[in-house]
Amino acid sequence: MDMSMSDRLMEFLAKEFEKRGFRLKRRAVLEGISNIRYYFDLVVEDQKGNKIIFSIAPKVKLEDVLVILATRMDLNTPHVIIADDVDPQAQALLNELNIFTASFGRSRLSIIADLPGNEVESLAREILDILTSFLSTKKALG
Repeated sequence: MDMSMSDRLMEFLAKEFEKRGFRLKRRAVLEGISNIRYYFDLVVEDQKGNKIIFSIAPKVKLEDVLVILATRMDLNTPHVIIADDVDPQAQALLNELNIFTASFGRSRLSIIADLPGNEVESLAREILDILTSFLSTKKALG
């Protein structure tokens, strides 16, 4: 089975975080303050207990924005969504709501991230380092 670019990036992220000493939980469930349980493809935790959660989505549509915001508020945890495509209207709205979005070629790979505050600054830097490494490896291969 051919892995999507999102799946490949998620695997790459998991391996890199593990190499750097972070704890990983794959296919994890976290409970929000509302007692609703949410499924995530990957949860990365540093030595201090700071977490960043990762989800893979084939596409993020405009109607997904409300769910993304509700999850963000309920968990109060930085969230990164890796998608093979993000609807331009959804991307514009998320950017208006201070949720970072990045596209690596329309219909190829998009990242939506909510990485607020100083408490996750080091994790955010780690993600950027890993993404840079992934993209440079992809260019060298591709």
